Amino acid sequence: MKKQLIICFLVVVSMCVSGCTNKEGSEAYITNEIISYDTYEELSGYKDYKIGDGIEDVQLIKLLPIEYYIERVFTSTSGGTYDMKVYYIVDDQEGSLWTDETIDKKILFNATMLFAIIENVDEITFNISGEKELDYVFKREYVEGLYPYELHELLQDKEVWIDKLIDPIIAGTYVMSEEVKISQ
Repeated sequence: MKKQLIICFLVVVSMCVSGCTNKEGSEAYITNEIISYDTYEELSGYKDYKIGDGIEDVQLIKLLPIEYYIERVFTSTSGGTYDMKVYYIVDDQEGSLWTDETIDKKILFNATMLFAIIENVDEITFNISGEKELDYVFKREYVEGLYPYELHELLQDKEVWIDKLIDPIIAGTYVMSEEVKISQ
C-alpha cells in the first residue's frame, strides 16, 4: 500500500514538472503575468501601424500585458500630435499583480511596444484606477532615449525582440524614471 502510494505520488509530481516547464523559452514572466514570446508574430503584424488607420487600437493593446484590466482606449489627433490614453481598472485582491516594480515593468514594456509599432504616436498615457491611482505619461523622445537602439529594430525578428526588450526589462536593465509616474 505504501509502495503504491509513493509510486502514485512520483507519477503525479513528474507529470506536474513536465507539464509546467518552460518550453525552450516560449514564455517570459514578469511576476505572475506572462509576456508570451509567441505574441511577437501578432505584434509584428501591426508594424508601421498608424493611429487613424481604421483598426481598433484596443485590438493591438489587448496583445500586451495587463489586457484583462482595460476599461477603454482613447486616441486623439488634435493640435497636430497623436496621443493615446489607455484606461485600466484594477481590483487585485492579492496585490501581487500591482507591486510598484511589477507594474512599472509591464507599463514600460507596453509603452515601448506601442512606440515601436505605432509610428505616429507622440504621447501615451496609462491611467490606472482602483486599488492604486496612477498615471504614467510617456513621450516618444523619452522612451527612445532609454534604449541604445532604434525602437523599430525590435520588430526585425523574434530573437532581437527577446534579447533587446523582454529579457532586459525583466532583468531591470531598463527602468523608467519617477517623472513618468504621477500619483493621483
